[in-house]
Amino acid sequence: MMFKSAAFFALIPALTALALPHPQPKPARAPGHISIPLRKREVGSGLGRRGNGNSSSSPSISNGTIDLFDWQETRWVGYIDVGTPPTTFTINFDTGSGTLFLPGLDCGNCTGHHQWDPKTSSTAKNTGKNTTSAYADGSQVSGAVWTDDIYLGGYKIQNQTILVADTYTEDFGFASDPSDGLLGLGFPASSVNYTDSAFFNLVNQSGSGLPEPVFAFYLSNQGSELTIGGTNKDLYTGNITYAPVTGAVKQIWEVEVDKLTLNNQTILSNFSGIVDSGTTAIRANETLVSAFYQSINGTSLGGGSFVAPCDQLAEQQISFIIQGKEITMSFESLNLGTFSAPNGTLYCLGGVVGDAGLDVDTWILGDVFMKNVYTIFDAGKARVGFADLATSVDSL
Repeated sequence: MMFKSAAFFALIPALTALALPHPQPKPARAPGHISIPLRKREVGSGLGRRGNGNSSSSPSISNGTIDLFDWQETRWVGYIDVGTPPTTFTINFDTGSGTLFLPGLDCGNCTGHHQWDPKTSSTAKNTGKNTTSAYADGSQVSGAVWTDDIYLGGYKIQNQTILVADTYTEDFGFASDPSDGLLGLGFPASSVNYTDSAFFNLVNQSGSGLPEPVFAFYLSNQGSELTIGGTNKDLYTGNITYAPVTGAVKQIWEVEVDKLTLNNQTILSNFSGIVDSGTTAIRANETLVSAFYQSINGTSLGGGSFVAPCDQLAEQQISFIIQGKEITMSFESLNLGTFSAPNGTLYCLGGVVGDAGLDVDTWILGDVFMKNVYTIFDAGKARVGFADLATSVDSL
């Protein structure tokens, strides 16, 4: 999980130095109740629904489906319920980690976020432990470890480990970020103290009623969803192509990518791709990414981010081939925001970002990638599935 929303706004000084106006990011969208086929229905801002004490029958969490809404095209968030009686929290669902954390009452830099008081829940238990959960972008969350019952997509998960944070680093403390906390959907080995992450806890829980040990993401600007316990067949077409999760010890949803092509030319073969819903961009080796943007007259903003003339970015066909299936990135997904230069040139903030910490054989396939394909995470068989988006829904 990396490249949080705060990072987008941190680019503004760099854009000013380039004599470009401030960015005009794609507009934030209010949460919507989604039906099939997906339609967005305005229901007001997420802030007004935080901590309302509603039970798991909340209209945003029912029948194994969690409606997601996107914020600044950098985050897809939804709702979970925690405790007895249940309290609703806005959550970032992250396949790149395994820990569930919420801001506690003692969190001094959690302004604007709903904070959880475990003492208000009759089922909360203090383990007496404290820990820190660190993430690949350098951000950290520290606090006490509790357990409590939570509701995920209407399913009750008993005795789930929760890190009740007293400290958020700046990335998590961003006041206008709509998510209160984060729920990791990675393997247990990626969670605090190697405890079961929430979905794996649900899978291992007898009598849960979960149809399949599967969850699936559909990300779209027109209405997104996380399906728990199976797939939504209205959102994809054709067969599902599966890739096994690599590594002797499963931690994250990492698969082997056959090859990367640019304009039908193979650029890289047989490398690792980490499918990470908690990362906004596609992240790759900084030298490789820099060479790509230089080839289309791009300009570095520092920190691995680049802008490029939109007309030139639109001409690039970037495809990942996984288990023989070609997944092509649309221009709309690669454009994280537009900027108009004084000479009238329209620039786009690129959705492929350089990362000095990654070698050429490791790529992070974040939301920019996932917006182009229906993505299935199979915990029972440790594999990731990819299917074409149904033509009846708007992929972006």
